Amino acid sequence: MALLSGATLSLAVCLSLGTPAVSNFLPAIHADAAPVHSGPMTVEAESNTPIPSSISLSFGGRTRSFDLIALGIRQVTLLKFSVYVIGLYANPAALAAIKTDKWRANYNADAFLNGKDSGAYMHDLLSTPNAELTLLVKTVRATTGTHLRQGFTRFLTQRLAEDDKSGAFKSEADQRLAEEAVATLESKFPAGVVAKDEEFWFTKTANGQLRVEYQGRELACVQSDWLSRNFFEGYIRAEKQIAPKFRKHLANSFEQLSQK
Repeated sequence: MALLSGATLSLAVCLSLGTPAVSNFLPAIHADAAPVHSGPMTVEAESNTPIPSSISLSFGGRTRSFDLIALGIRQVTLLKFSVYVIGLYANPAALAAIKTDKWRANYNADAFLNGKDSGAYMHDLLSTPNAELTLLVKTVRATTGTHLRQGFTRFLTQRLAEDDKSGAFKSEADQRLAEEAVATLESKFPAGVVAKDEEFWFTKTANGQLRVEYQGRELACVQSDWLSRNFFEGYIRAEKQIAPKFRKHLANSFEQLSQK
């Protein structure tokens, strides 16, 4: 059953940053089909919004399967109204990483929530060979692409500044590539109205790409390990949390999965 039936698919390219324009384009990675799911739906309780318990994404000539591991709601901090539902999905390699002896022996949900090692666990997960994650953002009210873009890129811009200050970048060239990656992501968002119940899928591929799909159409595919890693790590950071309820559900889900 296609979640985004009737959506227009388009050929898209994955941008490889930091090379001359004539060689900026890697082999095309297209949305071969809109996201599909089979089986049950999971309902986010606060907004009463259903999202799939599993999902298949097809691009690059192959289909990837993902299972839902956490969900929650993004709310505007001051007004406390809901903006979108978040669902985090993991492929089999990522799920296997969570169930290793290392996670079983060391992971603690309370420590994760308190900020201790939360980034390290997500970094470990994202660094696992063949591990892929995809994040669903499903709007629960009408908004604009500009508003969503500002929310998504704000924490990335903050992280750029933090990495610059801490000396995390190995070189000025690495910093410039990260900045270009954020600017590329920013430029690809729709400018107009994003209606209620519309969906964005953000996929961190195994080879360090961040692929963004909106209503069955690929918006961007940016070749940047920094961007793909920090986009996902942004949702689990302890400081300036984007979605505290999602983060809490993820912390408990990690604990349950690691003990299986």
